[in-house]
Amino acid sequence: MRHMNCVSRTSHSFRISHSLDCVVPSTKLEVCETMAKKILDCFFGYQERLRQHEFRGRAIGNGSPFPVLHSAHFRRMTSCINSYTPKSATSGSKNDTAAPPAVIKKWFGHHGSQEEKDRYDQLCHSKFHDALESFGPPKYKLPPPGSWESEQAEADEIARPFLGDCTQSFDDDNEYGPNFLSIILLLDQLSRNIFRVDQAQIYNHYDRIARALLYSVLKRSPRADQHSSFQFSPAHRFWLYMPLMHSEHIEDQDKYQEVMDSFKEEMVGRGDQPALDYVEMAIKGAKAHSFDIREFGRFPHRNEYLGRVTTKEEQAFMDAGGNKFAPKKEPSNG
Repeated sequence: MRHMNCVSRTSHSFRISHSLDCVVPSTKLEVCETMAKKILDCFFGYQERLRQHEFRGRAIGNGSPFPVLHSAHFRRMTSCINSYTPKSATSGSKNDTAAPPAVIKKWFGHHGSQEEKDRYDQLCHSKFHDALESFGPPKYKLPPPGSWESEQAEADEIARPFLGDCTQSFDDDNEYGPNFLSIILLLDQLSRNIFRVDQAQIYNHYDRIARALLYSVLKRSPRADQHSSFQFSPAHRFWLYMPLMHSEHIEDQDKYQEVMDSFKEEMVGRGDQPALDYVEMAIKGAKAHSFDIREFGRFPHRNEYLGRVTTKEEQAFMDAGGNKFAPKKEPSNG
C-alpha cells in the first residue's frame, strides 16, 4: 500500500499490513522486503494447493471446473489481518482502531525508493501471479461487461465459487469474515501490483469478481463486513469496500459513500476519535474517484487500457493533472 488512489504506481503495494513493532531492519529496503515477505508468506498457500491438486472442484455457470479456495488457506491469513492496525490504546476494544501516522507512512510506502516499490511488486508477482491466473479470463469466463443492473443480476453466479468460505454463519471463533477480506484483497489489490502492463484484465475481470463477491455478501445476513474481528476497524473495512470505489458505476460510488457514512456514525457513537479521523480521511480520498465518474461517467486514465477513445474534455482534464489512479506500465515480474 502506498497511496490512497486506486492504481497509481505508488499505490497498493502493501494491502494487508501487519505490526512492525518487532521488525527493526537497518535499511528502507529491508523494511519493504520484510513487510512483503511476512505478508506473502502468511497468505494462504493457494499455489501449493493447486500444484498438489488438493482443492475442491466445482462446476460454475459456464460448466468449467473451478478451484475453490479452501478455508484452510484463509486461516493462515488471520494473524496478518488482525494485525493490520495496532490495538487502540484508549478505547479498550478488542477491535483494531486507526493506525498512527508513522505506521500509515510505512504501509503506504511514503518516501520509499523506486527500487523498494519494484521489489515489492516482484514479490507479489512471484507469490500470487499463479493464484490469480488460475481463475483469470481464459479459465473463468465472465459475461460481457454491462450495466450496473446487469452486474447486480449476475453477482451471485459470478461470486458463487467463493461464497461458501465467506458467507456461512459465523461467530467470534471462525474465519468467514477474514476469509472474505482475504479474497477481496487478492482480487482488488494484489491484481494491481501484478498486472501493471495488462491492466484491462484488472478492470474487466478481477474487479468484476471482487464487486460481485461484495454485492453478494453485503445483502446477506450476517454480513461478513460486520465480523467481530474487524467490525470497528476502519482500516480493515476501508480495504474491504474498496471494490466499490474502483467501480465506474455511479451507483457503486454512492454505495461506498453510504457504507462509509454509516461506519462514521458508528465511530461517532463509540467516541473513537482516531478511528473517526481515519474514516473521514477515507471518505475524502473517495471524492476524487467519484468526481471522475460524475464528470465523465468513467475513469479517463483507463481509456488507453480498455481501447476507449479519450474525449477532448477528458484529455484536457488529464493534461491539467487530473486524477490519475493507474499504475505505470513497467512489468512487475522483472
